[in-house]
Amino acid sequence: MRNLSGIPDEKPKWIMLDGNLDANWIESMNSVMDDNMMITVASNKYIPLLPHMKMIFEIQDRAPFATVHSD
Repeated sequence: MRNLSGIPDEKPKWIMLDGNLDANWIESMNSVMDDNMMITVASNKYIPLLPHMKMIFEIQDRAPFATVHSD
């Protein structure tokens, strides 16, 4: 994600996250899904999700809509 945000063009970029939903993992995704559009990684660095970057969540188990959503 950091590499994609550093590419100087504005061509569409897709980030696919595949795996089971975990409460701690999805909590860390809240900041990228709110108005800030930033994700905080374990090193406390921030990575922006730019307007031309999109995320896809492929999960095995269903999650309630309130857990994963974006306006």
